[in-house]
Amino acid sequence: MIQLNLHVWLTGELVELDKLCVEEGKHVWMLFIDLHIIDNCGNLFDACELAVMAALKSTKLPVASIVDEEVVLSEDETFDLPINNELALCTFVKIGDKMVLDPTLDEERVASARLNVGVTKDGRICSMQKGGSQPLNKEELLSAVNVAVSKTKELIEHL
Repeated sequence: MIQLNLHVWLTGELVELDKLCVEEGKHVWMLFIDLHIIDNCGNLFDACELAVMAALKSTKLPVASIVDEEVVLSEDETFDLPINNELALCTFVKIGDKMVLDPTLDEERVASARLNVGVTKDGRICSMQKGGSQPLNKEELLSAVNVAVSKTKELIEHL
């Protein structure tokens, strides 16, 4: 089972949550993102995160107003989901003494450790998750972070 830490990303100022308020204390837009995995050839975390980011960037919501205490949605006017920042994820696995970026499913299966590094468009690390049974040393961790900061810029440009 794949769990994306979407709650952290959304509450971590990815989306301007105050702009999703239609009427304070009463009516707000709620965002739900469902991912249906059709095939897994490896590096599912990164693919899912890019899909989520693309979905958020292309989301348009109808303009809402309150008429006689009821929410009325415009049929003609929309606004873009207010996004503060963009992010991308890089996944690394450790196989033997090597760190591999963007692992295939076979590489994931034989890996002793996994590291996911989320980086914002402006180069800030916004999430990290370590998996697998073996530890990573300081050099492996720092090297992976440096590569992630570089590679996520490329990924975000393609969004």
